Formats: sequence, C-alpha cells, structure tokens
Amino acid sequence: MILMNQHRLNKYTIFSALMLMSLGLGSSSWAMSGAKPEPAPTPEPPPHDEANNYEEYFQIGRDVDSYRSDSQLQKGRAPASHKSDSCVIDDKYDTFSESVGWGVEQAFKLRDQELDYVSYSNWDPFKIYTKSKRTHVSLMSHPLCETNQSSLQRTLSKSGTAAKMPPLRTIADIQEFVSINNKLRVAALRGDNESENQLQRLWSTFMSCLSYTESLGDPDTSRSEQNARQHAPSGYSKPTGVKFYWDVNQPIESALNIGLFQFSPGAGGNIQGCIRNWNKFNQSCQIPTKASTGEMIQILGSSRQAFNAFCGSNQILNTFYTQVNTYDAYHTDTRNVNSNGSLKLPSDRCVSLHFRTGRAYNHFSPLHNGTGDNLRELMTCTMTNWKTRN
Repeated sequence: MILMNQHRLNKYTIFSALMLMSLGLGSSSWAMSGAKPEPAPTPEPPPHDEANNYEEYFQIGRDVDSYRSDSQLQKGRAPASHKSDSCVIDDKYDTFSESVGWGVEQAFKLRDQELDYVSYSNWDPFKIYTKSKRTHVSLMSHPLCETNQSSLQRTLSKSGTAAKMPPLRTIADIQEFVSINNKLRVAALRGDNESENQLQRLWSTFMSCLSYTESLGDPDTSRSEQNARQHAPSGYSKPTGVKFYWDVNQPIESALNIGLFQFSPGAGGNIQGCIRNWNKFNQSCQIPTKASTGEMIQILGSSRQAFNAFCGSNQILNTFYTQVNTYDAYHTDTRNVNSNGSLKLPSDRCVSLHFRTGRAYNHFSPLHNGTGDNLRELMTCTMTNWKTRN
C-alpha cells in the first residue's frame, strides 16, 4: 500500500470479524454451543512498507518509459551528488521514477503555500496575503473542477489574448482525469485506503508524464551539456538525465532552467516557496532560503532530483492555493462563483490544473497549453498509461 492512515485499523478489524465467521467462530457458532469464546485480539496493522511504495513508483515510471519508447524514469542513476537527495530518499532508490513518486507523496500532506515573495500589489497573491487566515491545500484537499470546452476557453485565456485550445480528444481526457480523481478522492476521504493509494498512483502517473513533457524527452543533448558547463559552479558535472535549458524568451534571471521540472536556480524566484516548504517538512536537511545560484544549480541539478521532484508537485499546489484563496472571480473557476456574484467559501471550492499564467499561479507551460500541443501530449500520456494499468 502506498499510503497509510487512521482508517486502516478499522479495515483490519472488520476483516478479522469476517474471517472468524467464515471459520464458524462467529456469533451464531458460539450461540449454538452456549459458550462465548474469548474475544480475539485486535490485529495490529502491518508496518508501513517503504519498499512497496518505491516498487509502485518504479512500475509507474517503467510504464511511462515504455509509452515514450525511452528509459529515463526507470534508469538507475549515479550516487547522490548533493545531500538533498540522500537525506530524504534512501540511496537504494536510485531512479527518477522513485523521486517523482516521492515528490507526489509529499504533496498529499496539507500545507500552506508561501507566495508572498512574489505578491505584488497588481497581482492577486498580494490580496491573498492580506488575510489573517488562509486555507491550506494538498493534492486531495479539494475536488477538481468539471472541465469542458467552455470552461477551458475562459481559464486558458488572458485579457487581450486568445486561448490556445487543445483538441476535443484532449478535453475529453482532461474531464476523464477529473472524474477519476474526484471519485477516488470521495472514497479516500471516507476512509478507503485503496482509493487513496489509487489516487496517489493517478497523480504519480500524471507527474511522470509531465516530467517527459518538461525535460526528459531530450535531457542529454550537446546543448544541455554546454549550458551546464557554462553556468554551473566549478567542480559540478551534469548527471545524465538532468536537462539544462536556456530559454532565450525569458529574462536573464530566469532563462536557465534545470532538471525534471525545469526550475531556474535563483533562490528568490519561484523556487523560494518550495525551499520554505521543504524546510518545514525536512527539519534535518535544510536548504538556505538565500542560497547562492551556484548551490541552487547543484540542488536542482542533483543526480537523484529529490528537490526538483518535490518542487514540481509543490508548484501544482501553488495554482490550487491561488484559486482557493483568491478574492477575485477572475482567478478561479466559475463554479466557485455563487449566483449573486459572491465567491464560495475557500473550503467549498474546486480547483483546476489548467489556468493561464496571470489568472492563477502556474509554473508549467503544458498545463495551459503553452506550445499549442504540449497539453495534448501530457494528457494522452497520462490517460493512456492509467487505462493500461487499470
């Protein structure tokens, strides 16, 4: 099982009762004999099996690799090149698929999102941080909003800019992902452990496909190697599978993008929130909030990609957090707006993955169909692999 929670004990207690009845030791048996047996001890839930978690992550990565006709997720990687890898993931788990799965697991923990450092007065997060209390989010905290062509026309557009709409087949894939997610979420919140595990598998599949759409399609080109040599600190050697990309369309401070989910190494940029949340959850393995660019290149470009994977899932939570806590209907789905124009309570809102940057905080180009085709690529990979395994 991938996840464990307080409901597991109840499940095993019920299981024991059913087993006793099947063996003729239930209530009808002792009533006929006139002798009531000693109550059977409540079995302890089995210990958390970390190995099974990582085996599941590896299987998901292997399936996505097969779909992509590559081996980037399942390939064994070099020993940890930075302490941020070895302090959170055992060295024996040496594949990107295991790092991606671990990053997803962390995003199932309810957390605040710290976007105040990019909250300027003309952008929505500024208003969010005027609140004394904000609603925390996780990958399970809120349902996904129902999606159709009309809703995407709105959320993928920006003032004065037409939306880059995906094909109808992709819109159907998005809605199917939404439906599966919401069904599993409801069951998981009622205490169904297997549904919670399935929900985590769904998101691990999604993030594995996103890693290919972001970087794993071509991580070791000569240009990637050249970018690493040009910008990395002395003594750093680019590990295989870790893409270094220079985006000429970005300002110079964010032009260099590194690793699984393509982050820029300025600690004060959009990885600052990831650093803060990492430090909350990994007390013995802190990353300086004012780390130098050189150190962040080593962390984002590490051989096992632990922080990069953590930050990838955390960025999904950022866009959810903005939609849940906003005061402005422009920055959330229309389903979160009451008939009188007021917004629903944050706890009662749904969230969407597919918002244009500027409408809701969104790091990932594929989620708002930045190239006009990368959303199709992402969702086809996700739903094909999910249906193959389920």
